[in-house]
Amino acid sequence: MSEDEKAKPTTLSEAQAEAAVAQAEFEAAKAEAEDAKPEGGTLGQTTISDAVVASEAVTKAEASYQAAKEKLIATRAASEAAWKADYEAAKAQVGEIDQAGQLFTNKR
Repeated sequence: MSEDEKAKPTTLSEAQAEAAVAQAEFEAAKAEAEDAKPEGGTLGQTTISDAVVASEAVTKAEASYQAAKEKLIATRAASEAAWKADYEAAKAQVGEIDQAGQLFTNKR
């Protein structure tokens, strides 16, 4: 995941989807790396190469998955902060309406 993709604002559902995709890719890479391991304990040249490539793929997939999880956490925190700000603004507005209603009632 590039820095531009990390910095790009996303919705919570988009961040959750990214994390799910990254996790699936990570799990697939781990399974592929497991398949690349030798059966009988001796390594042939192609098996060593396959194992190294699979191991590198796991490392990259794990890094992408971790970045997606961090982005999800940050997006969730931003979403919760935005929700709280909206809630507080609505609560303040209700308070203002209530105050205006009280003032109107007291004038009668």
